[in-house]
Amino acid sequence: MPKIYNVSDWYWLASDGRMFSSSQQALVQPNDAAFKAWSEDGSEPTPWPVSDGQQTEAALQWVFDNAGAPVYVTLSAYAADARYRVEISGVTAQIGGADAPVSTKREDRDGLRDTLSAIAQGWRKDGGMFKFADGIPRAATNDEMKAAIGAAFAHVQAAYDAEGAVQADLASKKPKIKTRDAVDAALAVTAA
Repeated sequence: MPKIYNVSDWYWLASDGRMFSSSQQALVQPNDAAFKAWSEDGSEPTPWPVSDGQQTEAALQWVFDNAGAPVYVTLSAYAADARYRVEISGVTAQIGGADAPVSTKREDRDGLRDTLSAIAQGWRKDGGMFKFADGIPRAATNDEMKAAIGAAFAHVQAAYDAEGAVQADLASKKPKIKTRDAVDAALAVTAA
């Protein structure tokens, strides 16, 4: 009896013979040992998805993205996700002489913008409370908050800049970045 569909352990076959394994996150050959074992029960690869009439890597990546599966068809797709993980990893700021974690998650950056706007408009009391990423409210001067917010947005920008450099390298004729570890290393500089 064929397997029940599992997006994280499945195969897709393109009309040109390319076959992608989501468990290996790589193109594989029909004689691949894992594929042979997977298909012994009569399971067959799903046809590679089509976008604008083409069986592209992006069309296949769409399947994984919409399923919420951490599967990457290309290093470019992996780099985008790796940048996102760095982007939202947060920063540490000095508040009252101690380290305080500042969230850089997208949903929390609105609060940082609002706080910066309140400071600029004179609406935030200097030394007022702010709830940090660990859930602890702390008294923070306006200067401390501006420095924390600046660090958070600089971190986010650095993540995008690093991904831009990675994507440019991957798109070049002779990319230097050839592995996920190399992508991670290129993005790690922004996490500091």
